This record gives sequence, structure tokens and C-alpha cells, in this order.
Amino acid sequence: MTDLFTHQDNARNIAIDNIAGHIAAGTITRKALNGEASILYGGANADGHWTQRDSFELLEQGLTRHALTLPRITDSAAIPSLSGLVNALPTQTVRSEDQIRYQQFSTPLDLAGLVVLLAQAKPSDAVLEPSAGHGSLVALLPAVKSLHLNELDPKRREALQVLFPAATISGHDAALLSAKLEAGYFPSLVLMNPPFSRSEGRGVDQFAAVRHLRSAISRLAPGGRDHA
Repeated sequence: MTDLFTHQDNARNIAIDNIAGHIAAGTITRKALNGEASILYGGANADGHWTQRDSFELLEQGLTRHALTLPRITDSAAIPSLSGLVNALPTQTVRSEDQIRYQQFSTPLDLAGLVVLLAQAKPSDAVLEPSAGHGSLVALLPAVKSLHLNELDPKRREALQVLFPAATISGHDAALLSAKLEAGYFPSLVLMNPPFSRSEGRGVDQFAAVRHLRSAISRLAPGGRDHA
């Protein structure tokens, strides 16, 4: 089973690298994206090997990997180029039931850049992202002491393990994170884009964001910062 998982991770790594390469070269198209998805999943979308949502997930993973190679953000002059990257991506036109259930609406890379700029992360920071998705919110961070990425969706957790091999990955309901994280873990910086209309186990929930924010803030180290 280990060999199988290693093979799957290697195949995903290759697909993510290829997508990231297309994004860097400005050649990312729906055709290129679909081609990489067909190789990764062993067949065509028309034959049921993958869905269009799967290809968009792969696109976001490739964008995160590309972002990890970019110069670290030091001022707002970097934001327009990030907006250009976002605008050049194929439009995501399909939402799956899981995407709605988990509120999987990833932070656009230019907005993530603004959050990172405002957060002013330091090398001594222990960083927590309570609802990490594919890691777009932390992909532009400078080097930090440690990175903990929490993501409820198991498929996205698998991708995070490939994209951030040095990070700690967990799969808790972020609204209950303060009670679920390891005792004694108190991050100095929390970056998050919480779900605003649904909660796991509650469905439609107008207080979803409040629950997530409260849980994250209760885990902050004294003097820590939360950027949501």
C-alpha cells in the first residue's frame, strides 16, 4: 500500500509541476488542464475518470506550487502581477456538492498576497491556517518557524501533504479547532479565510465565520495575531 500511495503522490507531483509550468509560462488553458487531468486519472473526463471539478482542484494545486516559487512579498507593488496570474487562469465554471458542503472557495492569490503583506510574518512565527484548502493563503509566506495546515476535506489534505511536505497537516472541523489541536500548541500567527454560510454538522449557519474565528483566536499565543 505504501508503494501505491508513493506512486499516486509522484503522479500528482508531476501533474502539479506541469500545471505550475503552464501558469509560469502563461500557457495555461482549459485544454492543457484537461490533458494533465486525463494523464493523472488514467483516462478522459467523458469516460468518467475525473470531473471538471477535479481539474479545477488540480489547477489550484498548480497555482499554489507556482506561488511557492515566487519572490516573497515586501510591498503592495507585487499585487498587480498576482492579479494578472489570477485573471489568466481558466474560469472555474462548476461547483460540486463537496465544494458547497465544505465551503471550498479558495482565496484568490492576489488577496492572499495582501493578507500575507499585512500579516508581516517573522522567522520566529508558528503559523496556523485553520481551513487551508490548497494552501493559497500561506503559499506566499516568507520562511517561518513552523506551519500547521488544517483542512477538513480528505482529498485536499492529500494535496497539502504533497504541496507542503514540511508542514503539519490535520483534518479537524475548524469550528472546534481549539478543542482538537494538540495540547500546548499555541500559534503566534493565524491566517484564515473561514466559511461564512455553512458549518460542518450544522448546514446553513449564519454564525459559521464567528465560530471559526473564535476557535482560532482562543488558540493564539499571548501577543499573537489573527488575520482573517
